[in-house]
Amino acid sequence: MRYGFKKLTSIVLSLVMVLSLVATIPAQKAEAATTPTVKYKVHRQTYGWENDWKTNGATSGTMGEGKRLESIKIDIEGANMGVNYKTHIQSYGWESAWRVDEQLSGTEGQAKRLEAIQIKLTGPDAGKWDIYYRVHAQTYGWLGWAKNGESAGTAGQGKRLEAIQIVVVPKGSYPSDVGAQGSMACPFVDIGKKPSTDGTGAVSYMTHVQSYGDQKWVSDGSISGTSGEAKRLEQIRIKVDSSKLGYVSGGIEYQTHVQSYGWMGWMKNGQPSGTSGQGKRLEAIRIRLTGSLASYYDIYYRVHAQSYGWLGWAKNGEASGTAGYGKRLEAIQVTIVPKGTAAPNYLPAQAGMKGYVSATAGDTGVINGVKVLDRYCLVRADNSYSIPRKFCYHIPSIYVGNSNRDLTVNDTMYNELYNVLQEEKVISGNYWYLSCMHYMWGQKNNIVSVVTLVKPMEYEYYDYTIYNVDVKNDTFISDERLIQMYGLTEDEFYDKLADEVEEYFDESGYWINGGSQYFDECEQDTLEYENLMTAQPYINSNGDLCAVLLTYLPVGGGEYYYLYNITGTTKPQQPDCKMGH
Repeated sequence: MRYGFKKLTSIVLSLVMVLSLVATIPAQKAEAATTPTVKYKVHRQTYGWENDWKTNGATSGTMGEGKRLESIKIDIEGANMGVNYKTHIQSYGWESAWRVDEQLSGTEGQAKRLEAIQIKLTGPDAGKWDIYYRVHAQTYGWLGWAKNGESAGTAGQGKRLEAIQIVVVPKGSYPSDVGAQGSMACPFVDIGKKPSTDGTGAVSYMTHVQSYGDQKWVSDGSISGTSGEAKRLEQIRIKVDSSKLGYVSGGIEYQTHVQSYGWMGWMKNGQPSGTSGQGKRLEAIRIRLTGSLASYYDIYYRVHAQSYGWLGWAKNGEASGTAGYGKRLEAIQVTIVPKGTAAPNYLPAQAGMKGYVSATAGDTGVINGVKVLDRYCLVRADNSYSIPRKFCYHIPSIYVGNSNRDLTVNDTMYNELYNVLQEEKVISGNYWYLSCMHYMWGQKNNIVSVVTLVKPMEYEYYDYTIYNVDVKNDTFISDERLIQMYGLTEDEFYDKLADEVEEYFDESGYWINGGSQYFDECEQDTLEYENLMTAQPYINSNGDLCAVLLTYLPVGGGEYYYLYNITGTTKPQQPDCKMGH
């Protein structure tokens, strides 16, 4: 993302910059008697086209309703210039041609979400103005401001746009100069595993990921690494491009905290920090700008940490990650903003989440040493099938601290789950083949969720049993308390669950060519109030609040249980005999 910097307030500094950067100082703001008007309207899921045009930074679309944008029209009035724009559309990707002055960009009647947008000015007066725009994206909320043809939205995540704001300002100004709120950070969130951009932004970075090796470069708030795959970051490189930052002199430095080694030395300007080929995880990172860049810009960064998910933003050399818990970093975002401007949106992290969690810094939010192990485990290979199968039967038990303190809640879990195994006839007799019992677990603060699944092999439905445990007080907690821990009321939880159900049916609609009455009935049955109330909340391994819900099959008939992520960004995984132990 390109950033200009404002007029210097110090005459001395101005003289220095004039002498040293005469040929590279960004253009001064345009003097314009009449500010052009940008107007726009969107086509929204369920509601259709807005009746009235929105103008000059007003919000077009919806928020908090889970409704996708499906198309948009934009126009410029009051200046000798026009506007070009194009959108990234579900299934289709980027439109091949730019739309012009009130032409429709997107689709109608196809139920396809917009995922990203690019907008730029054209015509004789275009050089006098900048057009800024920001989008409200599913899961992320309001992203930062993009400008002059840059991408705004997400890529490779299946996230819908829900609202948009657009402003036109004199060249070299910011949206805040005309009263528009919002950050200059993270307008577009790409994914380093399969990026859609070339990674040549103001700040660019590349990580070395367990199993995958070096990812491709991404920049300016995009995600490098993975989430939901339990893959550690092992190394990182970071660099800045002064041509995108007003040719201000300076560079970037960073150091990582590496498993077994602790804090490594400071590296700079694209050098590797961490290890390669040693299987060592990154646990924390510090990043800072150097030279004049540090005087004119702030650098923000945050990490996705094992068990915690996305932490809060750190900036300008602060530590980001964890210490003393042995938790791997799994992903990172880095972005640069003009000095003193608003920080990026905290989403999809939890509100108030810290950027750094240390076991030696008085943090008592998470109990160190919690682990879930097998109290009963039986594995059997059965070769009676044409393809040999391996069956796993696990009963979990929670342990706390270095002393392996056993909890009394384990007795309750064991007795109940053992009875399930007996009912399924998987322990004695000749019924080994009927089912498997697997489990997984997740933790946030002092609450641990254990999710067990009986997985029948002969055309039966999954049977979930979920235990949410306060390991500090050795008690089971209610669904209501777990939901409240994430800052949600029960109504808000069920509303978010309904949004995720609708998104699931939107995504799975490709199975039905043109849709069907049965498909619609499956969605309606799943969204029935009585059915939503049966959802079981739990914490996944990323620390996200998730839910198990009976979901009616969109294809083929029947019903099954499906896992929905309420507060995170990744699709929940089912329990498996390889997970959690």
